[in-house]
Order: sequence, then C-alpha cells, then structure tokens
Amino acid sequence: MEKKKSSKKDDKSLPIFAKTLIQVGTTGIDYYTFGHILMGLIGFPILLNLFLPPDAFSFLQFSALIWELFENVILFKAGLKFEGRRDSGLNAIFDIAFVNIGGLISYFFYHLFCETQGFHYNLYIAILLIICGIIVVLFIGFRKKVINYTLNKRFEKLTGYDEELKENFYLAQIYSELLEEKLENVKKKVKSKKIDIDLL
Repeated sequence: MEKKKSSKKDDKSLPIFAKTLIQVGTTGIDYYTFGHILMGLIGFPILLNLFLPPDAFSFLQFSALIWELFENVILFKAGLKFEGRRDSGLNAIFDIAFVNIGGLISYFFYHLFCETQGFHYNLYIAILLIICGIIVVLFIGFRKKVINYTLNKRFEKLTGYDEELKENFYLAQIYSELLEEKLENVKKKVKSKKIDIDLL
C-alpha cells in the first residue's frame, strides 16, 4: 500500500530540471534559466548609470516581474512564446529568482571591487564578462542535453530549412517524449505491483 502511494506522488510531482523538450517552460530550471541569470548580470551595471546601487537592484527586481508578464501575455498572444505555451507558475517564479541571483552576483562584485577596494569600473565589467562567458558555455551544454541538437541540424540540412517540415519534426519529437514519459509511468505502476515487464 505504501509503495502505491509513493508512486502516485512521483507521477504527480513536477521535476525541477527540464530533461526533455516538453518540460521546458514547465519546470523550475531549463536552458532559458541561463538567459535570466545573464539578464541580472548585465542589467545591474546598465541600471547603475541611472540609479544608486540599492535602487538599481530594486529596479532590476521590478523589471524581472514586468518581463515575465510581458513574456507570458504580450509575447504569448503574438505567437512568439516558446512552443506557443505560457510558462508554468513554478517556471515564472524561478525565472524572476534567477534574474535576482544574477543581479546579486553583479552587485556583489561591484561592491567588492569598486566600493570596497576602489578598483576601476572597467575591471568590474571585465570580471562580469568572464562570468557571462562561463554561463553561455553552460547554457550551450545544457541545451544540447535537453534537445538533440545534432539531430536537429541534420534535419535542417535534409529539409533545406523548410519551416513547415521543421515544425512537424518538433511536434513529432514532443509527442515521442510524451509517449516515453507515459511508458515510464506505466513501468513504475507495473513494478509497484511486482509484475514481470520484460515486454515493456
């Protein structure tokens, strides 16, 4: 009885990390997370030209909230949202949090080098650019894990970048992932009942 309850919880629980294309925008962390960190890292020094450091960070927090509303209302209605679907509440909260994390990292290095040590502003920007470069590399690696990038590139070469065929290909990829997830759920349920599943 306890095994059945735990398996149901596992099925209903939402993973934190996106492991498949269909989970992008629904989980807390996906490959767009790196873009939100970059928004915080780059946004803070830009806002420093207009506000004092604490005010710049406060405005960055406000901007993160506005961006999520813009992304999930305006871009969604314009048909520019990823896969034509809104982000989940969990994903939106994580996106705002990661913009703030990027801003905090940027704020920390500004305080450490410019305010405390009195170093030149250019050194601060150089350090931020190095951090941004590392995040871009992580983004590329994460994206390749979630989406079979090589397969997509081969498909583009075969179809001559035909948008309609490419869209159908992505749909087929999403459906196959959904079927795989359903199959995994079936396997879990069958295993919980201690039935032989060699055929699955």
